[in-house]
Amino acid sequence: MRLDRDKLRNFQKKRKFNKHCSQKFLGNSKRESFSSPFSVSGPQKTKKRSKSKILVSMILLFIILGILVLSFGFIFTHNYPSLSLIKSTHSKKDVTMDKEVIIDTGLESRISRVIGTDDGFAGIGSVMTDEKEKYQILLTKIDETGKILWTKLLGADGDDFGYDIIPLDDGFLLLGTTSSGSLGALGRFDAYVIRLDKTGDVIWQKSFGGPDWDRAYKITKVEDNFVFIGDNYEKGKDVTQNFGEHDYWIVSLSKEGKIIWDRSFGGVRWDRAYAVGYDEKNKQIIVAGTSNSFTDGTRYDGYVVSYDTNGNLLWQTVLTNSQTLWPMDLCVTAESVFVAGYVYEFSNVPNFEKLGTEKAFVAKLSLNGEVEYLKTFGENVRIHSVVCNSQSQVQELNDVVYFAGYKYDYEKKVPWYGVFEYNKASDAINVVEKTIDTEYGMLFSISRDEKRNVFILSGSVMDNGKMKGLTKLLPEI
Repeated sequence: MRLDRDKLRNFQKKRKFNKHCSQKFLGNSKRESFSSPFSVSGPQKTKKRSKSKILVSMILLFIILGILVLSFGFIFTHNYPSLSLIKSTHSKKDVTMDKEVIIDTGLESRISRVIGTDDGFAGIGSVMTDEKEKYQILLTKIDETGKILWTKLLGADGDDFGYDIIPLDDGFLLLGTTSSGSLGALGRFDAYVIRLDKTGDVIWQKSFGGPDWDRAYKITKVEDNFVFIGDNYEKGKDVTQNFGEHDYWIVSLSKEGKIIWDRSFGGVRWDRAYAVGYDEKNKQIIVAGTSNSFTDGTRYDGYVVSYDTNGNLLWQTVLTNSQTLWPMDLCVTAESVFVAGYVYEFSNVPNFEKLGTEKAFVAKLSLNGEVEYLKTFGENVRIHSVVCNSQSQVQELNDVVYFAGYKYDYEKKVPWYGVFEYNKASDAINVVEKTIDTEYGMLFSISRDEKRNVFILSGSVMDNGKMKGLTKLLPEI
């Protein structure tokens, strides 16, 4: 009722104000009616004609100036056609800037990763269309304006999840995990690779794994082939090595979908690989993940390992902060490898109600695996994905890493992203962090379309209790 009263009072005030203005206008009109232009005396007529001549002259002058400006613009643009290109480029950028694309398919949708293509953007994720159905892989195509062109579902009789996508000259390569027996899954889960043409039609699809639990999370192009990473649980079929429970699983795949070689890394306990990158200059495959096989079993350390293109182990490096550390992604530049994820730090405050807190971390390694630094920041946050400058660019004064993940306050999680910047001279870090307002959600990936100079965030948001897929296009972070 109070709100209604306030509205009524505002309405009454507006009515009084409008009434006052009307009375004032009518009063002025009555006073000015005695000098109407239709009853002008002799001297006033002469003054009026003089003003009319000045007005006509000014109008003619403005018309002539307008013609000159238009003519000059046509000649200048004709002689310098690059200006029209600049204009069209800027208008094209404006179309893709600051766009949020919501994928609302089925009961629950998530977008794991979106990449730029020649004619727009392509994304992969997972969707549950019905409570009685299993998860399926969701593929979506978006044009440069942020309009959804089409969505397609892939999968079969089991739970199928889509995690990564890379562009090909004639289409895409998708990576996920499948439990569908009709797709060849032997154990509980298998790695699942699908090659598609540009319209999203399947060229070939294959599952890879052993007799138990095998998953795949990231894939990258290596020369003319591909490498995907994940974890395996038991030796057999496509898994040629296993050292305990879960091991890193690194698989080299031909463009026809045939395994060239596979390697496992780990020990007697739990080892999982989450990130992969390729150092073009030194032709090495770099993999990052987490392990508790080489600790007392209660603490997880990060392990970064390198293989050549024939599958030979080149080096291995441990990342630790004496507590739990989980690398989730990496990016390779011309000089370094940046690994990011989260740590769990226990509280040192006696009788503190919280056991500990999660913080983000960024670590910098040389291309031969030497750790230059490991920095933590934030509180109650996780980094899921990072992107750096391209391998052709050398960073000089500051290291810059763009990140995405989530932030939570023990009640809800929200999408979280930003910029990590490290100053080499002062040994200081500067972090710019942002969140997306939603009931609940997170970001799974950040990528960069260098052709359009656009950052692409991928994840999920909740609207009225329903989980929806999110793609956000940004000119800067």
